[in-house]
Amino acid sequence: MTRKVLVTGGGSGIGRAVAARFRKAGDTVVITGRDGERLAETARELDAEPIACDATDPRQVRELADKIGPGLDVVVNMAGGNTDLGRPKAEGLDDVAESWRANLDANLLSAV
Repeated sequence: MTRKVLVTGGGSGIGRAVAARFRKAGDTVVITGRDGERLAETARELDAEPIACDATDPRQVRELADKIGPGLDVVVNMAGGNTDLGRPKAEGLDDVAESWRANLDANLLSAV
């Protein structure tokens, strides 16, 4: 039985490895991510379907659901990461709060 699998954050890192394992098992795999160019390259390498989507944006997630349609069997939420990389050092409480919110959005809200 072939399953339809969605891997958020499937363009790189652990998400890419997870998508590759499902694809190797013969499943139909959809990968998402924010970097459309990286996503397209990974999709070609894995023979997966790429759909650019920022999982922290409810509008984009609704559009993703519409594109995928019914019949999704597996969801693997791998989107996320440390949003502090490349961010200037926090100068005060406002910066700290902004940094925490960005990380919560990327690593918690994206899965919700």
